[in-house]
Amino acid sequence: MIQKPTTLNHVGTLKDLRFVDSDESLLNACEMMKLSDLNQMPVTEDEEIVGMLTASDVARALNACSGLESTIKVREVMTVPVRTLPLGTSLMDAARAMIDSKSSALMLTHPDARVAGIVSIDDLLKAFVATYKDKKTDELGHFDWLSHLPVRQFIDELANTGI
Repeated sequence: MIQKPTTLNHVGTLKDLRFVDSDESLLNACEMMKLSDLNQMPVTEDEEIVGMLTASDVARALNACSGLESTIKVREVMTVPVRTLPLGTSLMDAARAMIDSKSSALMLTHPDARVAGIVSIDDLLKAFVATYKDKKTDELGHFDWLSHLPVRQFIDELANTGI
């Protein structure tokens, strides 16, 4: 039997994590994100995590200027402070943290505060679907997982945050 994800130990990007330096040009960072098919990258400075670069950050920068000039640095557009959650956090607590912080992704940490990975809205939605897809609620055996109250609340609140 396949174990359904209930905590962040089984959700998100937990390996092959890519980092970008805060002094990197936004143009180069965008290219790295594109080549790696990533929507978020932790930002480092002197080997410390100082922020998160997200696709939303890049979009805002594009809207604010005529193009991605090579002079724009990642540190100028990254999201700070870094929002973190410990591995083992429940899916619902992770969803609540995302909604409360209006973040599209959160950093996952080990108990000793080392970076373990990233969890995104997409990761949480996939986990909710996997968790609730086998439930049956009507006479035809169909389950509308969007009508499940905690999931429905998560999606409604997420839509209202504008992230």
